[in-house]
Amino acid sequence: MYYDIMNVIGKRLRTYPKAKITLTGCNNSVGVEVGNIPLSFRRANEIKKYWVNVWGIDSSRIIVRARNLPEKPTTSRDSLGIEENRRVEFTSDSWDIMKPVLV
Repeated sequence: MYYDIMNVIGKRLRTYPKAKITLTGCNNSVGVEVGNIPLSFRRANEIKKYWVNVWGIDSSRIIVRARNLPEKPTTSRDSLGIEENRRVEFTSDSWDIMKPVLV
Protein backbone atom coordinates (compact mmCIF):
# COMPACT_ATOMS: atom_id res chain seq x y z
CA MET A 1 0.00 0.00 0.00
CA TYR A 2 1.08 3.54 -0.70
CA TYR A 3 0.46 5.23 2.64
CA ASP A 4 1.52 8.68 1.40
CA ILE A 5 -1.28 8.67 -1.18
CA MET A 6 -3.77 7.21 1.27
CA ASN A 7 -2.88 9.87 3.84
CA VAL A 8 -3.26 12.74 1.36
CA ILE A 9 -6.69 11.47 0.37
CA GLY A 10 -7.59 10.71 4.00
CA LYS A 11 -6.80 14.31 4.97
CA ARG A 12 -8.83 15.62 2.05
CA LEU A 13 -11.78 13.41 2.99
CA ARG A 14 -11.63 14.83 6.51
CA THR A 15 -11.37 18.41 5.16
CA TYR A 16 -14.33 17.95 2.77
CA PRO A 17 -16.88 15.98 4.82
CA LYS A 18 -19.56 15.94 2.12
CA ALA A 19 -17.32 14.28 -0.47
CA LYS A 20 -17.67 10.59 -1.23
CA ILE A 21 -15.13 8.23 -2.72
CA THR A 22 -15.40 4.93 -4.57
CA LEU A 23 -12.70 2.28 -4.27
CA THR A 24 -12.58 -0.32 -7.03
CA GLY A 25 -10.41 -3.31 -6.21
CA CYS A 26 -8.86 -5.11 -9.18
CA ASN A 27 -6.78 -8.21 -9.82
CA ASN A 28 -4.49 -9.29 -12.61
CA SER A 29 -6.74 -12.13 -13.83
CA VAL A 30 -3.74 -14.48 -14.08
CA GLY A 31 -3.25 -17.76 -12.21
CA VAL A 32 -5.03 -17.87 -8.84
CA GLU A 33 -6.40 -14.37 -9.44
CA VAL A 34 -8.52 -15.43 -12.45
CA GLY A 35 -12.10 -14.54 -11.52
CA ASN A 36 -11.08 -13.83 -7.92
CA ILE A 37 -13.52 -11.00 -7.18
CA PRO A 38 -13.30 -11.64 -3.41
CA LEU A 39 -9.56 -10.83 -3.55
CA SER A 40 -10.29 -7.60 -5.41
CA PHE A 41 -12.91 -6.69 -2.80
CA ARG A 42 -10.49 -7.37 0.07
CA ARG A 43 -7.89 -5.09 -1.51
CA ALA A 44 -10.34 -2.19 -1.68
CA ASN A 45 -11.81 -2.91 1.74
CA GLU A 46 -8.35 -2.70 3.40
CA ILE A 47 -8.06 0.90 2.21
CA LYS A 48 -11.56 1.67 3.43
CA LYS A 49 -10.70 0.26 6.86
CA TYR A 50 -7.54 2.39 6.95
CA TRP A 51 -9.45 5.62 6.29
CA VAL A 52 -12.15 4.73 8.81
CA ASN A 53 -9.71 3.67 11.56
CA VAL A 54 -6.86 6.15 11.02
CA TRP A 55 -8.62 9.22 9.64
CA GLY A 56 -12.05 8.78 11.24
CA ILE A 57 -13.89 8.89 7.91
CA ASP A 58 -17.53 7.78 8.08
CA SER A 59 -17.73 4.42 6.32
CA SER A 60 -20.94 5.46 4.52
CA ARG A 61 -18.85 7.92 2.45
CA ILE A 62 -16.66 5.13 1.05
CA ILE A 63 -18.15 2.83 -1.58
CA VAL A 64 -16.28 -0.42 -2.26
CA ARG A 65 -16.50 -2.21 -5.59
CA ALA A 66 -14.58 -5.10 -7.08
CA ARG A 67 -13.78 -6.38 -10.55
CA ASN A 68 -11.24 -8.59 -12.25
CA LEU A 69 -9.00 -6.57 -14.56
CA PRO A 70 -9.05 -2.78 -14.21
CA GLU A 71 -11.14 -0.83 -16.72
CA LYS A 72 -7.89 0.15 -18.45
CA PRO A 73 -5.52 -2.74 -17.72
CA THR A 74 -1.84 -2.85 -18.48
CA THR A 75 -0.37 -5.75 -20.41
CA SER A 76 -0.43 -9.17 -18.79
CA ARG A 77 2.52 -10.30 -20.90
CA ASP A 78 5.20 -9.26 -18.43
CA SER A 79 5.60 -9.23 -14.65
CA LEU A 80 5.40 -5.43 -14.31
CA GLY A 81 2.09 -5.31 -16.16
CA ILE A 82 0.73 -8.14 -14.06
CA GLU A 83 1.74 -6.34 -10.85
CA GLU A 84 0.25 -3.03 -11.97
CA ASN A 85 -3.15 -4.64 -12.54
CA ARG A 86 -3.22 -5.65 -8.85
CA ARG A 87 -4.54 -2.34 -7.66
CA VAL A 88 -7.31 -0.29 -6.15
CA GLU A 89 -8.60 2.61 -8.22
CA PHE A 90 -10.03 5.74 -6.57
CA THR A 91 -12.83 7.90 -7.98
CA SER A 92 -14.71 10.66 -6.19
CA ASP A 93 -17.67 12.96 -6.66
CA SER A 94 -15.39 15.84 -5.61
CA TRP A 95 -12.46 17.37 -7.46
CA ASP A 96 -11.13 18.51 -4.08
CA ILE A 97 -10.42 14.88 -3.20
CA MET A 98 -8.79 13.86 -6.50
CA LYS A 99 -6.95 17.03 -7.53
CA PRO A 100 -3.19 16.73 -8.12
CA VAL A 101 -0.75 17.11 -5.26
CA LEU A 102 1.46 20.14 -5.82
CA VAL A 103 4.76 20.50 -4.02
